[in-house]
Amino acid sequence: MGKLQSTKVIRVWILGATLCATIFVALSLSYDFWAMKTILDTATNEETTTYFGLWNKCEDKRAGNAPEEPLKPLVKTCEPYGNGNMVAGFEHPPEFMRITRGLLIPMTVILGVATIVIATVMYLTQRPLVTYASLPLLLGSIIGIIVLGVFAGSLDHEKDFKTYSAAWCFYYFLIAWFFTISAFLASLTDRN
Repeated sequence: MGKLQSTKVIRVWILGATLCATIFVALSLSYDFWAMKTILDTATNEETTTYFGLWNKCEDKRAGNAPEEPLKPLVKTCEPYGNGNMVAGFEHPPEFMRITRGLLIPMTVILGVATIVIATVMYLTQRPLVTYASLPLLLGSIIGIIVLGVFAGSLDHEKDFKTYSAAWCFYYFLIAWFFTISAFLASLTDRN
C-alpha cells in the first residue's frame, strides 16, 4: 500500500504542477501582451528597442509654450527605469493592469486564508496526505521571501514595492492552494 500511496502522491504533485504552470504562464503572457501592446502604441522606435533591456520611463512635456502661442507637439523625455520584467515604467498603464493591481492584495489574502483553513481541516481529519499538502505552502513561503528580498532592491517606489510584493505572494499562495486542494481531494478517496 505504501507504493500505491507514493504513486498517488506523485500524480497529485504532477497534476498540481501542471495546473499551476498553466495559470502562471497564462497570467505572464497576458501581462506581457498588454505591456508590449502599450509600448508599440505609445513609444518611438528607439524606445521600443528597450523592451528586452531597460524600460524607458517617459514624461510628456510641452516645450517652451507661451500663453499666446499655439500648443507645440508633445515631447517625450525618457530615462532608463527598471528592467525588462517590470511594468513600473508605465505612467498610464492600461485598464487591465490597474484592475489587476487592485485585486492582487485581496485575492492574496483570500487564497492565503483558504490555504490555511484547508490545511487545518486536513490536519484535524488526520488525512494521510496532510504532510505532502503542507509542503508547498512552506516551500512557497520560503521562496517567496527570497524572491521578494531580491526584488525589493530593484524597486524605487513604495507603491511599486507593494504591488510586486502582493503579486509574488499571490502567485505562491496560488501554487500552494492548488497543491493543497489536489492533495485534499486525493486523500478523500484514500481509505487506508
